[in-house]
Amino acid sequence: MFLDLSDMFELEDQPPLSNEIRFMNDHLHEWGSPLLLAFDSSPEINAQYTQAISYALDKGANLQNFSLYQENIPIGSITITINEGIARIDNVGTLPAYQGQGVATKLMRHVLVHARKHGVDLCFLEASSAGKKVYERLGFKTMYESNTYKKI
Repeated sequence: MFLDLSDMFELEDQPPLSNEIRFMNDHLHEWGSPLLLAFDSSPEINAQYTQAISYALDKGANLQNFSLYQENIPIGSITITINEGIARIDNVGTLPAYQGQGVATKLMRHVLVHARKHGVDLCFLEASSAGKKVYERLGFKTMYESNTYKKI
């Protein structure tokens, strides 16, 4: 999916974003905790993934990781990568108990405004069928659809 950020005035005119959203590059273990359950992962895979993100950051990747907190607990996380006026969003995940309560939307709004302030014109992401409606409400358009097959 993609979004032309030059049409983002409606996001910027919204009320200020919650101060519950924290920059997490130095706290990747906490950042990864909502993703463990959001993606029905295992602690081992989650640890490997956060180590890979840490390695990429150490090598200079422009990954920016954020989490939304409620009562000092991270309940949702997101990653944005910005490069030469283009952004990619990944790792949008919310703890199952908080899904459907606007957590992903708040995180998306936060990183989209952040991206626009950093000169981004286009933003891309891959969407699951579960997340597609959230992204469409924010103005993202489908570029193509692909199917993944699981053995059942």
